[in-house]
Amino acid sequence: MPDTGSGSAGSPLAHAEKTSENKVWIIKNARRAQYAFEQVTEARILPDKMMLETKIPDATPSIVGKYALDDERALLTKLRYSRLLDIFTGVTCYSLQNR
Repeated sequence: MPDTGSGSAGSPLAHAEKTSENKVWIIKNARRAQYAFEQVTEARILPDKMMLETKIPDATPSIVGKYALDDERALLTKLRYSRLLDIFTGVTCYSLQNR
């Protein structure tokens, strides 16, 4: 059941009230499918050692890759051709075209 933020003991609001000076709360992976709140001085985003690395080949056609620049559209094109969103969400995703 999702937390509504009503201030119950396990809610983020209850934890926010207990924050020490110069510390922030993070959500840490406790074990498989279980998470815990933890107070730290500096919040750093680091790769989780419990997660497996997923190698995905670049499925972008060579003609598209040849003319793709280093911009947002090129990145989105590679994302679409490699079907990265499908793989990581577990849902078939379709792109909407507009110009």
